[in-house]
Amino acid sequence: MTAENEPVDRPDADKVDPSRSTDPGEIRGRILRAAEERFVRYGFGKTTMAEIAADCGMSAGNLYRFFDNKGDIAAASASQWMTSLEATLSEIARDATIPPAERLKQIIHAKLDALGCLVEAEPHLEDLIEHVCKSREDLVTNHRTAVRGLLARVIADGVSSGDFDVNDAESAADAMQVATVGLFHHNIICAIPFDKLRADADKIMGLLIRGLGQR
Repeated sequence: MTAENEPVDRPDADKVDPSRSTDPGEIRGRILRAAEERFVRYGFGKTTMAEIAADCGMSAGNLYRFFDNKGDIAAASASQWMTSLEATLSEIARDATIPPAERLKQIIHAKLDALGCLVEAEPHLEDLIEHVCKSREDLVTNHRTAVRGLLARVIADGVSSGDFDVNDAESAADAMQVATVGLFHHNIICAIPFDKLRADADKIMGLLIRGLGQR
């Protein structure tokens, strides 16, 4: 039996040789899917570029044409996840049918739920999350900026509707992020039962919303 026909731990879709495609975006997508499967199953630290390349059916040399190292792959994967989460939070922020106070709570809950599901379902991703937070602070900062902008938008909507009474929506959103940042740390999510964490989030948000001068 050849190596190509031997059973291996990889999704069937990732057995296709990505080098046959002429679309760089498609190739990168296949690499990311193969890498994510490895990271989830074995952990970031125990995954090598050679293994990712093999799972893609391509040479390691070809893989390096698209990513310099596995840290870059992890960063690209994390960026995709953050972008998807930001889109979900943006839908909540833009929904004018929901009162501003409730939108703020839903944004915090949605982010907490997304992180909780990720950590609970994929425990091997802990070292990847730690790596990205330490080595790619720019991604974390950009994500925080995007979420802060959504919070500021909702607070500004609340001021316009008379629900809130603050002079600076951006500063209020920044303070809200500072007050809730501990909820989203992966060590906290791993250590505290999720129902309690959600209840704690409700208490914090209740205080913060009252501080906005909710009427």
